[in-house]
Amino acid sequence: MSVTVPVVRTRRNFTKADKVAAFARAKGLCEGIRQDGQRCNAVLIPGRWRCDHITPDAMGGEPVLENAQCLCPLCDGEKTPKDISNIADAKALEASNLGIKGESAHKFPGNRQSSVKAAVGGGAKPRAKAESRHAPPLPRPPLFVDI
Repeated sequence: MSVTVPVVRTRRNFTKADKVAAFARAKGLCEGIRQDGQRCNAVLIPGRWRCDHITPDAMGGEPVLENAQCLCPLCDGEKTPKDISNIADAKALEASNLGIKGESAHKFPGNRQSSVKAAVGGGAKPRAKAESRHAPPLPRPPLFVDI
């Protein structure tokens, strides 16, 4: 009996030649599509743009010029979370088709979901806000600077 093991592969990036060709094709302008369906056309600043997979690599998109688009930071920031969500959905569907179920929230004695703690009166006491383990987030620098 033979068992097929899925191969985990790393992300495949575009070659330098493909990035240069994509930039030339875009004429130095963002190729992102806005919510209104129009092309963004923001001027791409050297070192501040990204050559992005139209069809994500994790969903079978090849690292070739036809699957490349030049994006400004704003368009890239809007597209990336959508891609991550779509990839997660595709992986969950693939697992479901293989009969693999997601993790369930088991109630083990002593965990937060356990009714045993409530019945016994034990458990961790809630922390006051001043006792937070994490420092407040630092302010983000602006993506664009007016010149």
